[in-house]
Amino acid sequence: MIFDFALLLEPTIHHLDVKHILFGPTDSRLPLPGNIGFSFRLQQQLPLQKNQKSTKHCDVLTGETNYDRQVAILDQELRRDFEDTESLEELYEEELKARSKPGEMLEVKLQECPELLKKDFATLFPAVNVAKSNLSVLTFTQKTIHDMSSWSEDTEEEREKLTEYFVETAKEICRRIRSQGHWADFVDPTSGRPYLGDYTPATFFETDCRYRQFGFTIEDLGCCKVLRHHKWGTHCFVGSIFTNAPLESDVVAEILAEMDLLNHNGA
Repeated sequence: MIFDFALLLEPTIHHLDVKHILFGPTDSRLPLPGNIGFSFRLQQQLPLQKNQKSTKHCDVLTGETNYDRQVAILDQELRRDFEDTESLEELYEEELKARSKPGEMLEVKLQECPELLKKDFATLFPAVNVAKSNLSVLTFTQKTIHDMSSWSEDTEEEREKLTEYFVETAKEICRRIRSQGHWADFVDPTSGRPYLGDYTPATFFETDCRYRQFGFTIEDLGCCKVLRHHKWGTHCFVGSIFTNAPLESDVVAEILAEMDLLNHNGA
């Protein structure tokens, strides 16, 4: 004979009061040893004994568990962190607006490369005969909120944003110059090497002493070198674009005019 025993996982049963079973009167619905009964009998409610109060049962399937409470707490923490992140972004934007007046966040200068440096840059761009052709250097300097002479997470985050902005802008500038039949390339700030050209062991980082030829100061702090701008000091980030386009060419003039307009509108 096969008995259909009542199991807690069976969706049609009612949960039993264990305390009542152990210490209270015998449950007539569980006649077998070990408090086992038939499922069809569990559909019936056990009648209340005289002077016995109804007991509120804990629903373990729908009630809040420790896990649910932990999830709720984590959700609150994440929402608070997200709100804090938005607050930091708002503070950053306010600080940026407070310090950035038109004409004070970007400096773009195009200079003819000194003859003495052409041979040095020949190793940086081996595929181009820069030593025997026109070579101009466009320095793209952005003013920073944080002091770039010291390291912090905020400084590193700002540097990454400025690097991304420079790379995207330099790619567009080089594309426009090349579309007019000239050569142009720029130095990737993260590697110090040409972004568009072939790989070369030569590098040109922002603390390279050759930047002195373009109006910057390089300070040796002992543990490291720091680039200093004539106006913004160490609150600056610089990138370089190289081209053989003549200084008086139309494409160069248009680019400089657009950069100047961007600067005065608040870069």
